[in-house]
Amino acid sequence: MKHVTGKSINIIFTKNSPGNFIFLYKDFIMKRLLPLVLLCLTGLLNSQITSNTSFEMWTNTGNYEEPSGGWTTLNKLRDLGSLNPVTVSKTTDSYSGTYAARLETKEITGFGTLIGGLLAAGIFDNNASPGQNVKLGQPYTERPLNFDVYYKYTSVNSDSAAFYLALTKWNSSTSSRDTIGEAFYTEYNTVSAYTQLNIPINYYSTDIPDTISVLFGSSAAAGDFQGQVGSTLFIDEFTLPNSAGINELLVNEVAIKTYPNPTSNELTISIDSDNAQQLIIYNITGKEVYNTNILKTESIDVSDWATGTYYISIKDGKGLVSSAKFVKN
Repeated sequence: MKHVTGKSINIIFTKNSPGNFIFLYKDFIMKRLLPLVLLCLTGLLNSQITSNTSFEMWTNTGNYEEPSGGWTTLNKLRDLGSLNPVTVSKTTDSYSGTYAARLETKEITGFGTLIGGLLAAGIFDNNASPGQNVKLGQPYTERPLNFDVYYKYTSVNSDSAAFYLALTKWNSSTSSRDTIGEAFYTEYNTVSAYTQLNIPINYYSTDIPDTISVLFGSSAAAGDFQGQVGSTLFIDEFTLPNSAGINELLVNEVAIKTYPNPTSNELTISIDSDNAQQLIIYNITGKEVYNTNILKTESIDVSDWATGTYYISIKDGKGLVSSAKFVKN
């Protein structure tokens, strides 16, 4: 496990201009991850990541495979010309489960133009003007402690990989986005085995965000043409632990309902699954207070439980598939 306490990624983000969301991403991505001619983030379009934070789901487009569930890459440049490389691919070299995401820095055939492998939470808009195709962000209203991910990295000639997360909120008074919190890290060394990276989120206000944006890059300085062909970043099991240290999914793979919520006496948990799953409930301190197998519905007497917030995790053989929380009055 690698716990980061505040490494810079060769770029300074400050809270002095927290609303400057577009500038932040132009600076970070355009100067550090991709050639200027390929990417210009001038807009924010909300999409939604599903449970594909473990990168098990991929869509075959015919020319390449693309991670499903709200992730986007620069693979779609391949649709604009066969000389453009596929820089993000599905790999069975995973930390857990069957697949992971593999990002590799490559060159446009015959031109020598560097393209860093980019994996971002958002969409690639084919109808946008050239250089304005990638749109970042999806709805999110939590305040996690860390930005956690399993990764390994092959650095060619001292190349570096980039990791970035931003939590933002629309400010109607200024007609711009305030940066509520962010986390960033650069890996300068080769990491040969999967390692869990724990990046603390630095919060600039007590506000609740409305949007989350996530980005991974195989060459942090590709925009300065300083990346190295062959630098390869593997990404798997991206999670966002809450204040109790419990991982929560952005969107659940298995639908879950809790009712009544809040409750004083009995809580009913219902899941949309034909397979038995493990149900675990944690209190606000992260202590496990309930553990059982659940097929469809579980009713629990919580009348003698302490008041407060509780976290629900539903797991299968591969890991977390649903998360929720309820309040005991």
